[in-house]
Amino acid sequence: MSNNKTNRWLILFTGIFANLCIGAAYSYSVFRKPLMVLFGASVSQVTIPYTLSLALMPISMIIAGKIQDKKGPKLTMFIGGLIYSAGFLLAGYAKNIQFLYITYGILGGLGLGAVYSCTVVNTVKWFPDKRGLAG
Repeated sequence: MSNNKTNRWLILFTGIFANLCIGAAYSYSVFRKPLMVLFGASVSQVTIPYTLSLALMPISMIIAGKIQDKKGPKLTMFIGGLIYSAGFLLAGYAKNIQFLYITYGILGGLGLGAVYSCTVVNTVKWFPDKRGLAG
């Protein structure tokens, strides 16, 4: 029984760490003005990648949930992390705003939803006695 409690705390802290990593998506407002200058774009044009990312997040969560049920959370979270990381990495090489829509908006949003769905759902499952804490 002791080993089971150790494992569940490890899962909780892994989920927290993963959520801290994907939380970088919410710092987009810091980059808004520099992106406006870089691309010579309006506020609404520069906000579209963030909007796309958040709009695709729930869709990705649904898809990742189905995959997680069949293949498990480790693989789903790993693939989600790769997609999220690729989106952020490639966004750093954006030469135009449309590329940022694809990288940060689409790839980042899909990866964000996949990772988030795994972390929240699995930590709550491991803490039936402390669901609020895990959530």
